Amino acid sequence: MVFSMTDEVYVFLYSALSGGLIMLFYDILSIAGKKKECPVFLLNVCDGIFIIVACAIMVFVNFTVSNGIVRSFEFLGAVLGAILYKLTLSRLISAFLKKITDAIAAFFKLFFKILLTPLAIMYKMINKCIVALFHPVVYVFRKLFSHLSFKMHTSIRTARKAIKKT
Repeated sequence: MVFSMTDEVYVFLYSALSGGLIMLFYDILSIAGKKKECPVFLLNVCDGIFIIVACAIMVFVNFTVSNGIVRSFEFLGAVLGAILYKLTLSRLISAFLKKITDAIAAFFKLFFKILLTPLAIMYKMINKCIVALFHPVVYVFRKLFSHLSFKMHTSIRTARKAIKKT
């Protein structure tokens, strides 16, 4: 198969585009890692997903653009595309994605607050009812226990006195 110079330029440009796309995916995954309560396990999972997706993008571009023929300038184009993306669009897109994720998180927080407020009110009402119902029972058991413990201490004292006399 014969490639002309324009075909080689297209391969290089598509490789650069794939590098930018890989960095865009990296920015999307890095938003999850920048949260304060992000566990280390989630970071490792995100790294694994990034590696798999980056390899899949490069293989897809390689097979669709250059028919599976690996050229060294494809990797150079991908690195150049990643650097160009990082220097030009990364800040804007990261800020935009962060605002979107913060808005989604605020929406879900409000949604769950609205959803769980009636349950919290019901819990407080049921808790008050249970406390009101069991308060007399607890009072009786406390009095009974204190009376029994007093009787037990009295019998232990008399037993000790009886033992000392003998």
